[in-house]
Amino acid sequence: MEPIDTPDLPTLVTVGAVNFDAVPRDKPATLAKILDRIRGAARQGCDLVVFPELALNTWGSCDDCAAAHAPCAWHLAEAELVPGRSTEAIAAVAAEVDIHVIVGMEELDPDNPGVIYNSAAMIAPDGILGTYRKLHLGIPLETDRFTPGCELPVFETRLGGIGIQIC
Repeated sequence: MEPIDTPDLPTLVTVGAVNFDAVPRDKPATLAKILDRIRGAARQGCDLVVFPELALNTWGSCDDCAAAHAPCAWHLAEAELVPGRSTEAIAAVAAEVDIHVIVGMEELDPDNPGVIYNSAAMIAPDGILGTYRKLHLGIPLETDRFTPGCELPVFETRLGGIGIQIC
């Protein structure tokens, strides 16, 4: 951790929190909405814009996941690797408008394609830094679909170290 008086770090960081609903079961439309909000946050002078839990995906119960106590075929198809199609698109806009972005999403495990995480991707203007995978799952809606993460990463950025928690 950097000392608080480190001259390389900014003395003021403007953070935007986006009040956001995904377009139900329409990830391309949701991604377009996210990209628009990122540009809007940059126009308002934000250094970091934060989206809600699972902003990229449709949040809510799933009868198929509940019945199987595992992610259903639809959710497995919706989950993405990081980096992946959506995070690469977000990274391109973050670079274009020089902003940091945290966005919630369903992340596919790169080593086990049957496992998905409730994740938040950390994206800087110079690229995708990684994800935080929600550690403590609660309600069956989460435990039926997601696998808990096992790390508490701190992402080093030009704004300073950034840690993420979900719900």
